[in-house]
Amino acid sequence: MKVAVIGGGSSYTPELVNGFLERAKSFPLTELWLVDIDPQRLEIVGGFAQRMVKAKRSPFKVFLTTDRREGVRGASYVTTQLRVGGMAARKNDEYLGKRHGLIGQETTGVGGMAKALRTIPVILSLAADMAELAPGAPLVNFTNPAGLVTEALTRARAFADDATRVTDVLELTFDQRERSRLRVRMLSGDEIGIDLPVGTVLHHGTKLLLDDGRVAAVEAAEEYAATSEPDKA
Repeated sequence: MKVAVIGGGSSYTPELVNGFLERAKSFPLTELWLVDIDPQRLEIVGGFAQRMVKAKRSPFKVFLTTDRREGVRGASYVTTQLRVGGMAARKNDEYLGKRHGLIGQETTGVGGMAKALRTIPVILSLAADMAELAPGAPLVNFTNPAGLVTEALTRARAFADDATRVTDVLELTFDQRERSRLRVRMLSGDEIGIDLPVGTVLHHGTKLLLDDGRVAAVEAAEEYAATSEPDKA
């Protein structure tokens, strides 16, 4: 059994390794892959992890890599304990709310949202790698803000599902697809309100997860297009 740890250079890794060692009989781990983008941290923490395992007569092997795809490939489980931007980014998150008189730190408030904006794209990219290289493997997330990360993964899964999940269609003009807030009627006759982040543009084929769990597909409405040419006279 292979387990990949994304953020394997974290100071939490030895505690995780100790847990695997204590459960070696009940959790048949054979390969533990520690993945990190920081080679120096990976060498220090990973080397310590390897010595921990060797001291217990090596019930499993510990591999170190900076190649995330190689680490994920064929994994039975993938865990995350990463911090995009490192401790410098955490400091900014912790002080962001304080500078503006707001409550919050790296998991809640404006600091948590700042961390989410950096972290969610990385987690979604990892999920895409898992779908390709380790299909069916559960993702065990220890990365904050855990609630927002989980919400993003849940919504991304809904968008990635097969088109047969689509339960209704929204036919929108180009002008409507550029608006962040509007009220429209779907082909079924149901009327819904759309409230999207400012600047969002909906494209033909975009899927929207509705509050009631339905999935609506956006279709570009047919529109009259005029063309003009300069007078050559």
